[in-house]
Amino acid sequence: MGAAAAASRIPCGEMTLWMTNYRVLLRNPAKFLTKLTDEEVAFISQSATTYINLAQSIEEIDTTEGLTDFDISNTHVRNEPRVDDVCDLSQCDDEVRTPRENEGYEIFDNVDSQLIDGKTFNTLEAAYDFYNQYALLNGFGTRKHNAHKIRATGAIFRRQFVCNKEGFKKLDNKRPNVNEKRRKDLRTGCEAMIQVTLSKKLGMWVVDKFQDVHNHLLTTTPSKVIKHRSHSKYHHANVCKSLVSDLNHEGLKASQITRVVNVMKPSEEANVNRTHDHARQIRAAA
Repeated sequence: MGAAAAASRIPCGEMTLWMTNYRVLLRNPAKFLTKLTDEEVAFISQSATTYINLAQSIEEIDTTEGLTDFDISNTHVRNEPRVDDVCDLSQCDDEVRTPRENEGYEIFDNVDSQLIDGKTFNTLEAAYDFYNQYALLNGFGTRKHNAHKIRATGAIFRRQFVCNKEGFKKLDNKRPNVNEKRRKDLRTGCEAMIQVTLSKKLGMWVVDKFQDVHNHLLTTTPSKVIKHRSHSKYHHANVCKSLVSDLNHEGLKASQITRVVNVMKPSEEANVNRTHDHARQIRAAA
């Protein structure tokens, strides 16, 4: 029986039920697969093929060309223009989560730190893509941070993009269970950032502040750099999210879901540690 026919006869929910025997699956995937019927193996094989095709269709980023150790000897800072109004988004900022795998990224030929101060961009997205590409080549991830807005219109005229280790997690009293286990805070208060301001004269976004010093080690191994959320695309894919939702519905823990997806799609791009966040979001909304 072909894989397509098997897939049509076996509901995805049943497949995830087979995977609840995670003691066997997680410790010895090969032994687990030998216990399945031909139909079940065909179905899982087809699922794996789907993920492989998905990974191949995602635009590849060359993380090796121009990759060097990060130079923290230079710090570029310009005086900040007067701010009419400030919208502090630090409470809700995060590494970019918008699905953009089908959109084109602007690729820059030169991301030398010496040329960043005063650089101009046509759009905010172009400015972010530039800084994110710079971060990729130098071993750190990025987040979109504070936005400064014009009070009368609410239009953004200044934006900051920061290292993903900027600041610290803010504890609040919104969680009813004060003894609830919290995830480890990986932020270090890093002050590396870039700030762009809209120039009325030029009609473009201009870099008016660039701080190049990090207070933490930088990752120069390409396979590790790509795992920063701002550089990874696979976790945005609907196919990956669908699988995570199905496994979560069957009651698997986030760590177990991660390891199951690893078995089905071992890939550098499929950094399924991202599935932890998606599973938690599903449970929080339930």
